[in-house]
Amino acid sequence: MVFWDLATGKQLGPPVTSQKDRIWALAFSPDGEFLASAGNDRVVAIWRTGRQTQPIRTLGASDKGDYEELMPAGVSFSPDGTLLAMSTREDSVTVWNFRSGRPLPPVLYGHTQSVSSVAFRRDGKVLASGSADGDIRLWDVETHELLGTLSAQQKAIKSVVFSPQQGVLASVGDDDSIVFWDVDFEGWSSRACRIANRNLTPKEWGTYFGNRPYRKTCPNL
Repeated sequence: MVFWDLATGKQLGPPVTSQKDRIWALAFSPDGEFLASAGNDRVVAIWRTGRQTQPIRTLGASDKGDYEELMPAGVSFSPDGTLLAMSTREDSVTVWNFRSGRPLPPVLYGHTQSVSSVAFRRDGKVLASGSADGDIRLWDVETHELLGTLSAQQKAIKSVVFSPQQGVLASVGDDDSIVFWDVDFEGWSSRACRIANRNLTPKEWGTYFGNRPYRKTCPNL
């Protein structure tokens, strides 16, 4: 891994790494002070930007053994820099409190193959995870509940990213195809209310939202 000074185009010191095998993904904190690197062993190293020769912290624990199997990994800071999401073992995603360095349970399970990419929405309320299983899962960052699954004819998801316009998500698949997704939940809700012209019943609410407190799904009805 190499740090560069964009103003001068010069390399800042020699290449640095302390991670086993390869590094799959990099993410700067919003303030630019820290860099997170996700390794093949499912450990994320945190570097202080600049002439740093050793990470100041690592998140996650690698199992002993070989890492010859290529397992793409993702890492992403929340827009306010307080959270960090990363791929973890057992095809899962873990969200960390970046300041304390502690994981925030529960771990996000549901993918059936390695998680290759994670991305926070601009407002920090939704996290997307893309996997080698070809699915994109959308998670509520506060509750860690699954909001929905996006499936396309892509063999595997390599990367996901939210648009700054908030209502669009882009994904790239193993077949090098790019898919744009409408993830404007507020828009979905408005369209559903216009079509159904009613609120969900308490039974329907329980089916789709579990034990979350019941509220009107169509406030204007």
